[in-house]
Amino acid sequence: MNLILRCIFIMFLCSSQHFLHAQESASTLLDTTEKLYTNGDYAASFASAEKTLGILQTNTSQLDSLQRAQLYFYKGASEYYLKRFDQSITSYNKAISLCPTSDAGLNYEAELYYERAFSEYELGQYIASHKSSKKAAVLMEQVQQPNYDYLVSIYADIAGTAASLGFIDDAKNHLSKAESIYQIHQKTIVKDPKEVSKPVLFAYKAVEIIDQKTVIFPKDIEFATEKIQALQKQQPFNAPEKRMYAVALNMLGDMHLRKVAVSLSDCQSAHKYLDKALQNLNKQQYASHVYQFQFNKVKAFSFEKKHTEALKLMNSLLKDLPENDARRSYFETKKADILLALDNKEQAIQSLEKAIKTIHKGTTALKKDFSNFVPSYDLNETGLLVEMADTIVQHYPKDPTILSLAAKMYKLGLIQFENCYREEVFNQKLTRYYQTAVGGMLKLKKLGYGHHGFKLNELLNRMEMIENRLAWNQFRQSRSLNASAVSDAILQQEQKLRKALVAAKRRKDTAAIFEYHKQLQLQLVTLKETFPEIALFAFEDFDIETIQKAMPTSKVIVKYKKIGAQLFAFTITQNAVDFYELEASEAILQTVENYYETISKQQENTKIAHDLYVALFPFDTSVFTEITVIPDDVLHYLPFEVLMTTQNKYLIEEAMMNYASHLVFVNQATFTNQTVKNEEIVVFTPSYNDALANSEALAMRNTNTRLIGAENESKLLASIFPSTLFESFLATKNNFIKHSRKAKIIHLAMHANIDNETPELSHLVFNENGTDTKMYVEELYGLHLNADLAVLSACNTGKGKLNAATGMVSMNRAFTLAGVPSTLSSLWEVPDKVTQTIMIDFYKYLKNGESKANALRKAKLNYLKNTDDANFTKPFYWAGFVLHGDAAPITLQAAEPSTSFVCVIAAILTLFIIIIVSFRIRKNTLKLF
Repeated sequence: MNLILRCIFIMFLCSSQHFLHAQESASTLLDTTEKLYTNGDYAASFASAEKTLGILQTNTSQLDSLQRAQLYFYKGASEYYLKRFDQSITSYNKAISLCPTSDAGLNYEAELYYERAFSEYELGQYIASHKSSKKAAVLMEQVQQPNYDYLVSIYADIAGTAASLGFIDDAKNHLSKAESIYQIHQKTIVKDPKEVSKPVLFAYKAVEIIDQKTVIFPKDIEFATEKIQALQKQQPFNAPEKRMYAVALNMLGDMHLRKVAVSLSDCQSAHKYLDKALQNLNKQQYASHVYQFQFNKVKAFSFEKKHTEALKLMNSLLKDLPENDARRSYFETKKADILLALDNKEQAIQSLEKAIKTIHKGTTALKKDFSNFVPSYDLNETGLLVEMADTIVQHYPKDPTILSLAAKMYKLGLIQFENCYREEVFNQKLTRYYQTAVGGMLKLKKLGYGHHGFKLNELLNRMEMIENRLAWNQFRQSRSLNASAVSDAILQQEQKLRKALVAAKRRKDTAAIFEYHKQLQLQLVTLKETFPEIALFAFEDFDIETIQKAMPTSKVIVKYKKIGAQLFAFTITQNAVDFYELEASEAILQTVENYYETISKQQENTKIAHDLYVALFPFDTSVFTEITVIPDDVLHYLPFEVLMTTQNKYLIEEAMMNYASHLVFVNQATFTNQTVKNEEIVVFTPSYNDALANSEALAMRNTNTRLIGAENESKLLASIFPSTLFESFLATKNNFIKHSRKAKIIHLAMHANIDNETPELSHLVFNENGTDTKMYVEELYGLHLNADLAVLSACNTGKGKLNAATGMVSMNRAFTLAGVPSTLSSLWEVPDKVTQTIMIDFYKYLKNGESKANALRKAKLNYLKNTDDANFTKPFYWAGFVLHGDAAPITLQAAEPSTSFVCVIAAILTLFIIIIVSFRIRKNTLKLF
């Protein structure tokens, strides 16, 4: 028995010693791994990390989760320096998953995301890299005592990647944030003499941002020159700082070659800065940069028309450039450009084909017809494809071989663009690349050239998925949030942020605007994590055939698209998709602007109305009784129903009209899967304090006069449908925010003011007795509604500022983004009394089961039929309101004979106030309001 106990004791002692030895080994190996990594022995640090991880397989408790995360970091970072980028991302992801939720864990997790961004960048995953850096910033901002050295570097790098993607303002804001953090916390940031100092980094990034602009102006060169002079003052440089100085000089030389108009003097300046860059570069340590600097000298030679010298240097660079260098596509494209200048078409085509092969990222070789092309993640390679396609067409506009190649390049460019575009908002660079690709495809399609059975519906699908991403995501997220169990406190916090954002925009505080936008983005990230269902509606599989199947043969959708100066019209019917290149596009758009001015000034010009009808409808509209228009540019301002047909009738007399911002909002099926079914109608009609207008018939809903028509309109509406009426002092902004979220129809009969400079500051005016009366467009974005229809019975609610990135920025669009699929809005200053008449008829027809579009049409026609005075039959009086979005009927409960409870209470309270005020007036002690 004693022998057995002795054996058990010896076994326990051995196992305990083994466990302690293993624990000591894991901890010791972690320290060893760190030392090896710090000393730059990456092969050894990787091996040490692997060995430690092997030990931990049997007992993970030997190290806590943060220590294990650190171990995976050393493994991943070692793999990065050993150029095993895929493996390093895997290691970083494992480290991220191990970070605890403590401050230290969040801080380290942020650092890991930032390190991962470098590996993604090396793999050409530029969008993913940018997102990882942004995620790092978001995480580190949540830490009470973050690593400020890391945070400053993260912001500076986000600035660089944002600029490369064309988001110049975003880049400037992030760099400004980095500089601000550094100014506050520079004493806590330890400067490593081997690393780049922050002042040098900031000056370099400022030059880099300017160099990424689409077009360079003289003021940009002046700014970059000042930053480089500031850089010089930081000397003496260490090795990485001197590299940055050389690269900044190279970028300044490049800027001179990218001015709006490049002169011989600019070429001389470019050579001067490029030569100086080469002089300051350690060519052995940074051999890769030599190719870039010399490449810019090739461009200078080209501008000087020294094409032979340019070609000689280009061939030399291509000969020495490593085969897998990511810049080979740019070099081959530039060579093709030089060869075109020398009229060497065949060799130019060969260089372009080599460039396309370099861009191709498929595992199999690119086929001769490019049918298996796999795009890269480099947005600027989109520019290479589409702009060189433009160039070869300009050189050889009638050459079938060239036109066939260009058609392929335009489509490859669009595929490349789709792969790179992940942000919601377009910028100048994105717009240029996108429009060049689409416009090129359409023009060559018209000439008979396509790529792999080019189909117009396929192009429309791609266009919709690209252009509609922002609106679709915000619309669906709003409706989903309405249906989710989101606390009122979270929604109130968003409204508070948006209110602060409005204040920042009013005082034009760019730093505060940047901060509030970031806080709103962070809140959305948090909401998506809490309610993942709101992120499930990415619009990636749109198919135009779905819309076509739901269309009757009597309907046509006309989508207009302005590309450059050219206006195109796409037509979609049940069985066909077609397009037209409209002649004299610039003249058409100018005429539309002039005609809008004519109508809004209560005038009419039937000849212009007919001319526009002929120009904008290059097909026979008489075979259709339903027309949906998707406008672009200034066509947003035009009520198409006032156009005069060949039968000398208003178009509204021949067809039912409605509008949409995107194709997806045409299809009712998009909105029928909502989980919450609301039945309530909420009506808001403030009573303004100012006097009545001189002429009741001409009172407008953009002034401060009392709106008798609006008041009558709201009360009559309550007699048609069961409604909750908020009038007089009950028509407050707070009541609107509170009650609109549960409404099926939102009706706003009130004043509205438009801000043409900053459209997000346009606002609805609620009851004037409240402390906060203005509901801004910026605040409307955050309402998260679930209504089927918003009726904006006020002035200019459908008109706003044209924005190249988002289209029309208006109240109408704000309600769409807030989750409302149909809006009825106005294009000009609508007359109060006439609006009352049309609105009441609209609701009567809606109650009878008519579609929204037909209810509005009948209301307008009824007005025209019953108006005797010819002056009041002009389009100004009846055509101002247009329907956007889903036109399907709305099923509502029949109205009760009595008014709503709120209306009764409001009437009683109003009477009570009148009695009190009358009494006090007799005493001359108080005036009404």
